[in-house]
Amino acid sequence: MIKKATGTFKYAGVPVFSRAFITWIKAWLKSVLYTRKSYPTLSDLVENHYSKWSSPNHRTRRGMEIALLACNRFELMVETGTSAWGCDSSRLLDLVARKNDATFLSVDIRPEASLWLRHQVSRKTFFHVQDSIDFFKSTFQKTYNRAIDFAYLDSFDLDFSNPEPSELHCLQEFKNVCRFSRVGTIILIDDTPATLEEVPESFRELAKEYLEKNGRVPGKGSLVRDLVRSDPSFQILWNSENLVIRILRSNPLREIKGL
Repeated sequence: MIKKATGTFKYAGVPVFSRAFITWIKAWLKSVLYTRKSYPTLSDLVENHYSKWSSPNHRTRRGMEIALLACNRFELMVETGTSAWGCDSSRLLDLVARKNDATFLSVDIRPEASLWLRHQVSRKTFFHVQDSIDFFKSTFQKTYNRAIDFAYLDSFDLDFSNPEPSELHCLQEFKNVCRFSRVGTIILIDDTPATLEEVPESFRELAKEYLEKNGRVPGKGSLVRDLVRSDPSFQILWNSENLVIRILRSNPLREIKGL
């Protein structure tokens, strides 16, 4: 659909008569070829995605691959923080959903990424422009209300000078995913360094001060990691740059007081 806003015709969120629109056309043509390819294994699919759309050595790749390979079923997948750039995760998860006849939901408070991707993904993907916590409490519960098999939590950018808002937001997302989880659900959380060495060098001093004050390396999933580390309802499969968790029990937060 072409929309006219403030005198400018737009498609996919960008002006039609612009370099950005030419870039979108190239991405659309590339996506047609990408989705028609066959991938013998899930690892092949991940490798192809990071080679074609991101970077073969992108910091998210290893955790993403571990999380996807650990997932036993893909009936319903959820992503907070729609991504059309960087690791381009929304495009990757759409293809996983397409190959597994699954449903993929992606939510972001900003519309830019979903507008860019809307005509480059399959009918298995549904974009929502909404705060992710509100999405779980309203839209998801009313419209979908079934078990989540795979969740990728990557909303609310991490600020190393003030990491707590991102950490607290991610914890709320995690608690909501747990409400709709089942045994075997996989949760992947981005921007969760395990050590100070994994923090970008320019932010390392800030991270060190935060660690000394709070007893944890700052990260989007750091509060979640502390919550599940010694709980038998969860299993940490990976923590380096990002965090991968498998749920081992139904109603996993039942025995944790205050949640």
